[in-house]
Amino acid sequence: MMLDKIHGEVEIAQRVQEVGRRITKAYGGEELLLVGILKGASIFTSDLMRALAMPCRYDFIQEKQSVEEVSRISFLGGGDWTDFHGNILLLKGVMHSGIIESYLLSQLKSRTVRHVGIACVIDMPGDRKVDLAPDFSLFVENEGQFAGYGMENRQAHGHLPYIAKIIGG
Repeated sequence: MMLDKIHGEVEIAQRVQEVGRRITKAYGGEELLLVGILKGASIFTSDLMRALAMPCRYDFIQEKQSVEEVSRISFLGGGDWTDFHGNILLLKGVMHSGIIESYLLSQLKSRTVRHVGIACVIDMPGDRKVDLAPDFSLFVENEGQFAGYGMENRQAHGHLPYIAKIIGG
């Protein structure tokens, strides 16, 4: 297995700042809760919240099982958001099929929140199995597996400060 660096540290930082400005414009002045889906969105969550020119809250949730069947998706962690009525932005490392994100959106929209959106590091629209697109993404890729910037491949390479495509993995 080899790693092919496709997005460097400077490029990632610039895109996070750009997306942070867009999110600030979209939600500015309104209550915002960032919900990072672990592990892939951990670094993105911390970088993004510092790029926002507005106060926000944050929390993390983790998939219990990585499956592609909505009936079997469950999550660990996450705080008690029952009293939160502002905007929620789900943060994901790579958005593939959209099934997990669609499930979470339906669960969160059933609460009395203003808006629920999605932001991801890498959007892979060609993998989509549901009609759903992220509101914000750093990069769009057509194919591949990725590692770095908090995203792991076989529990490795998440520490890399750049994003790499896995070759022969």
